[in-house]
Amino acid sequence: MVNYKSMIDLLNMPSFYIIQFLCIGGMFSFDFLLFSMEATKNNFANYLKFKTLKERRLSTTNLNKYMLEMTTN
Repeated sequence: MVNYKSMIDLLNMPSFYIIQFLCIGGMFSFDFLLFSMEATKNNFANYLKFKTLKERRLSTTNLNKYMLEMTTN
């Protein structure tokens, strides 16, 4: 038998809202973490390219070959 007031009772419970906040907050936090890691990875790759160009004065072709060797090792 289904109680017709069960949804109303659920919406009156503070634990329902806490769980909703934790689930949604957790998803946004995980998404932000992945976005931050990707941004850090791109910044680090750009830093390596700049440093390599500055120190070794490589052409773009040589730089791409050097970066490919770095990623395979």
